[in-house]
Amino acid sequence: MLLISNDRARRTLSWSAFVIACLSYVCLGWAEQGTRGVGMVEPPTSPLPFNRHSVLGLDLRQHSSLSAYQWLTTDNSQAPGLIVIPVDADVVRALGQADVQDAALAALDSLVEAGVGSPLAACLRRPDAVTDAVETAAIAVEALIERYPDAIAYVFACNHASEPEWQAAVAEAMGNINPRAAGVAATLFPVSSGAPLTLIDTRDPDDILTEIESGEAAKGYVAVSLQIDAPVAPAVLQDARRAIMETSHVAIVLIRPTPDVNVDSTTAAIAAVSGHSDGLLIGFSNATLESVERLGEWETVRVGTVTYLRVTTASATLTFDFVGTDMYLLGVRSPNAGIVHAWIDPPATGLSPHPDVSYDLGATQARDTAHPLFTGLSASRHTLVLVANNDDGSNVMISGFFVTGSPVLTWTGRLAAASLLLIATAALAERCASTISTIRRTSGPRAVDRWDHPRGFTRQR
Repeated sequence: MLLISNDRARRTLSWSAFVIACLSYVCLGWAEQGTRGVGMVEPPTSPLPFNRHSVLGLDLRQHSSLSAYQWLTTDNSQAPGLIVIPVDADVVRALGQADVQDAALAALDSLVEAGVGSPLAACLRRPDAVTDAVETAAIAVEALIERYPDAIAYVFACNHASEPEWQAAVAEAMGNINPRAAGVAATLFPVSSGAPLTLIDTRDPDDILTEIESGEAAKGYVAVSLQIDAPVAPAVLQDARRAIMETSHVAIVLIRPTPDVNVDSTTAAIAAVSGHSDGLLIGFSNATLESVERLGEWETVRVGTVTYLRVTTASATLTFDFVGTDMYLLGVRSPNAGIVHAWIDPPATGLSPHPDVSYDLGATQARDTAHPLFTGLSASRHTLVLVANNDDGSNVMISGFFVTGSPVLTWTGRLAAASLLLIATAALAERCASTISTIRRTSGPRAVDRWDHPRGFTRQR
């Protein structure tokens, strides 16, 4: 570039190289943003006890138990991802009174049966003039867990924000009955092996999108409950689907209708939204999804409301696609667990004899776990093949998968970025050097023309 003698041509070439290098660097960064990994970088070890691909759930906290029952029985053809059912204060109190306990349980039976088909979150209303809130909450929680272990996924206080003492009493009761729930910094406490949820109540649909942007601060799964007093607008449904499709921390969006909202319009809106695609979502996806192809004797088993795929034979296979950079396997480690082998982006000719990753699920104590299978992948579409390898008496139980999409530059990307920066720096340095040289040349002393004059002095022009 410096060998070009024409100053105008050199200036044009330098600025062109600088501008092209800068634009190319921006385009390279844009291309590397193939996926979005908003929220948790690593997943919680526990799976979600509902189908996250359903996107929408139903929150009936603003209704009485009777009104909620009427809502659910008006049109129960659709199954939301999660249904929040309210347990009225008189029912909570009656659960601890022997003479009316049967009537309270009968009322709960009807309410739970009306919500069949969806996992339930039971919220408890605080009875008036309670002498021992923890004992009252413990009796109610124990009755719910004992009677409906396969239907109720969460328990919490209905007015958790305005009645923190009652929420704390429910939390302590859950900790006494289920030690795993003790000390969980969340709003919805899991009954069995599900992951806890932080509940955010809002009346502004824009707050759904706010949850997308606030994902960096999220330390666990978030459920956004949106109050509506009119039919759900299409834009709200789109925002809800985007919150699930593009983030890892938003677990579900709950529609919270006021009592005067039309039932049919709400259930139709819930049925119209789905996060299903030909691959997995960013964040958690259930292993039982249709997009996960099964080969072998996989069976669906339930622990509470959490579903697992279980196999006891060798060479059972799961195959699926995902877009992201990190892939975690969520499964059960136990003393009689087998081994899983994984291949990423296998050739069309078939699997290689040696897997890319092997993971032993054996452990001294049974527990849910999240294990990173692949990390640092290119931010693009990948195919994963998972093969279970069992001996006599062993089994593999998988609850789901967790995908993160934090873009990671490959070595070619790093080399291209460094080259573009070097070209831009060289072009800018040449322009700076040329400008300095021009300034020095034009700001020096002006030429003096000397010519003879009869009076013997010189004149400057």
